[in-house]
Amino acid sequence: MSKMKRYRIRTLVTVFFLIVSFIGYAQPCTKTLKIYANDNWFPYSYVKDGVYQGLEIEVLKKVLSDADLCWHFVSYPSSSRAIREFQKHNVDVLFAASYTRQRDSFSDFSLPYRQETMTLFGKKDKVELLATNAQAVPQNIYPSLRNTIVAVNRGSVYGGYFSTFVDYAVIVLSN
Repeated sequence: MSKMKRYRIRTLVTVFFLIVSFIGYAQPCTKTLKIYANDNWFPYSYVKDGVYQGLEIEVLKKVLSDADLCWHFVSYPSSSRAIREFQKHNVDVLFAASYTRQRDSFSDFSLPYRQETMTLFGKKDKVELLATNAQAVPQNIYPSLRNTIVAVNRGSVYGGYFSTFVDYAVIVLSN
């Protein structure tokens, strides 16, 4: 057998195994999901060089990849807008969403995959009051923060103590 013929046979065998390996590895997605992702919520979800990145994004990619699902990220100006789009079936998944009874009426929730505590932060003279009495009951702290301006994200859930606080503060909704 000539050298050229052996070379062609080796090349064909190599190409064949590469193709078979690629077909076995490159499983098609069973479905593509449209996922709302905040493009400026560092370190959880943000866009860098046109690519979504962050802790939440990495967890989501791992779960979806393991389930043979593909995804496409979309962004909206606020969480409340993303929730409206979800209700209209224009978005399939919202991650890092807090459970509420109202949301439960139109959503399915996973088990919690992380726990967080919401805190206030601000100018030193206002925050010192909170820091010096860490064991204080929130309802006792809020009146001293009367007329404090607080920025909140539209559509976010802050819990029961915060709903008491809004009676005392000036709430500014962010986009």
